[in-house]
Amino acid sequence: MAHASEEVMATFMHDFQLNFVDCFWAPDSKDRAFARPSRGSQCPQMHYYANQSGFKMKPMPPSIAATFAMGHLAHAMAYGAIASVLPECFKLIAESTADVSNTIPEPGAQTGTIDLVIITTDHEEAFKYIHGPTLEEVPNILGDFKTMTGRGWRDHSKKVFDESFDDALGHTGQLATYRFSKTVMDLEKEFGHIGTVLIGVNKESPHMGVVPRFVPHEYLLKRHEHAKLCYANTKDVGPWLLDTYGKGKVGYYCDAFGKGGYCPAAHDCRKNRMATREEKPEILDINAPEEKA
Repeated sequence: MAHASEEVMATFMHDFQLNFVDCFWAPDSKDRAFARPSRGSQCPQMHYYANQSGFKMKPMPPSIAATFAMGHLAHAMAYGAIASVLPECFKLIAESTADVSNTIPEPGAQTGTIDLVIITTDHEEAFKYIHGPTLEEVPNILGDFKTMTGRGWRDHSKKVFDESFDDALGHTGQLATYRFSKTVMDLEKEFGHIGTVLIGVNKESPHMGVVPRFVPHEYLLKRHEHAKLCYANTKDVGPWLLDTYGKGKVGYYCDAFGKGGYCPAAHDCRKNRMATREEKPEILDINAPEEKA
């Protein structure tokens, strides 16, 4: 921010004002948020109810509007700061539409919004700014911002994405959906390999700055396969999220105990949980072959 251009920042902050207002007062009630975006790529049980039973959507808790608003502010500030100082050998693409139809089947959303893509347009010039081997390995970057609590932000700052499936909030599932979207794959064909970062924003102390963490390509491939299973799920797999992570980690998130979580299928899932447990349903495994999952 110390080097940000006032003129460039003004452009992005104008867009932020519109998004800020929409967080709290959407022009049409049908536009209000009903399910956290990350959720769709995380819990197959929600999609079982959506595909087979049909559940009534319920809006997210009112307090989540402030979280989204803070996220929009961090996005706008980051875009403006990057655009202000980015050398001409790089191209910034902010808030671009992605075709995600190869992951999300109809009638689900066929498009999404990619927060950030930085493309290297002049490699010879770019070597002045980035270590040679690093630039050759990852010439381009796709990034997605996530607004987090102070604790979540601190955990994220130490996060190493490896073989473990430790992503209770579904962030990397959504990230993988964008990374392997038709839009990004076309960019990769044109400009070369695209590396991926998940960027944490501290909503409680935004002055702490953003924390980007690199997410390996192999990890995202597995998360993408799991995301596709979630979106297309037609099985009753029981309280999947609870069984995978434990009640302490995700109970507040999936509304397992009726305390205002984010899942629109929470009521049906909670109502049928005991019966489902007695039947011992199959649990999806990210590392299992697709036909066994």
